[in-house]
Amino acid sequence: MGQLVSAAQIGLGILAGVSALVTALWLYDTMTISLLQRIKEIGIMRAVGFKRRHIMTLVITEALIVVTIGVLAATPLLFVISAVSFPVGPGLSLKLAIPPYTAVISAFIVVMANILGVLGPAYKASRVNVVEALRYE
Repeated sequence: MGQLVSAAQIGLGILAGVSALVTALWLYDTMTISLLQRIKEIGIMRAVGFKRRHIMTLVITEALIVVTIGVLAATPLLFVISAVSFPVGPGLSLKLAIPPYTAVISAFIVVMANILGVLGPAYKASRVNVVEALRYE
């Protein structure tokens, strides 16, 4: 039974890692499309005095807000799931005990993966040529 639990933990860890990677790729794609649609706005911000670091900070902060909302929405669900016993056989049940430090580490990994995923679009947005951005339609 101990080997089964260990294998399940490894499998769930791999699933969590893949999920973090998929959300980072999703955020990368979403932010890239969003920034392409807002090229003119970025050009206006640069024209009125925003520096490249301001644009990068703005984009990273936007991504951080999205990720924080996701983590805050998932945390109560995590504790609900950890309080429920799942039947695994006749007379046997499995209760997922998730220590708080594991939840914090997982949330940190998700946030960092998503921040890394948005660095590319943020850098690209900060390098937009002001004249070309203002001409963009």
